[in-house]
Amino acid sequence: MISILPDNAVSYTPAGGRVKLALSDEGRHHVIRVSDSGCGIPDSQKKKPRLRYLSCGRCGHEKQKSQTLTA
Repeated sequence: MISILPDNAVSYTPAGGRVKLALSDEGRHHVIRVSDSGCGIPDSQKKKPRLRYLSCGRCGHEKQKSQTLTA
């Protein structure tokens, strides 16, 4: 599950966009947050069960296969 989030962020963010990964310690839990400048998931899709390859089609572009995540 952890690798899916940054992979999707990188894959669905257009060239020149930004992906941010943050790790925080919140008491007894570690929290990983992934944010990007892609088009996002529509509110109507957020409450549905998550699918690994969910693509809402509203971004106007397909998954980018050649992008890589760099620090």
